[in-house]
Amino acid sequence: MFSISQKGGPDKKSVETSLSLFNGGVLVDVTKKMHMSVFSTSAVAEIDSGLLAAIVDGKIRETGVLALGNKAVVRSISQQKGKELSLGNTTIVLPGRDPSPSLYITFRHVAVLKHFFGDKSISDQMQSSAITPTNDQDATNKVKR
Repeated sequence: MFSISQKGGPDKKSVETSLSLFNGGVLVDVTKKMHMSVFSTSAVAEIDSGLLAAIVDGKIRETGVLALGNKAVVRSISQQKGKELSLGNTTIVLPGRDPSPSLYITFRHVAVLKHFFGDKSISDQMQSSAITPTNDQDATNKVKR
């Protein structure tokens, strides 16, 4: 499901969009004066500008969210307050749980993104956002807060 609505007065118009994703992946590129929400069975990911990838495994209801072009906010479907996900970070949301601690995007994440969205578009975005993937087994993969 996909919905679009316009918010604000004549001088401060913005577009609110939302997408429901039950299985598979979506790559969302959001421009200024736009807000995008991606809903899955376990998570809500929101972004005001930049690029966001969400990948849902409908069988186990797991949602992976990757911030590729700006920061995003991710929360469990049952939460009101979200957790900020910085550029180049990823998280997983399982049903009924808070988002996992943020991780830096790894080469394995990039391979999954390329599988879903194509080599060229992901490579171009990684380069333009200056995101350098980490090794999958690297102890420094966890984001330090």
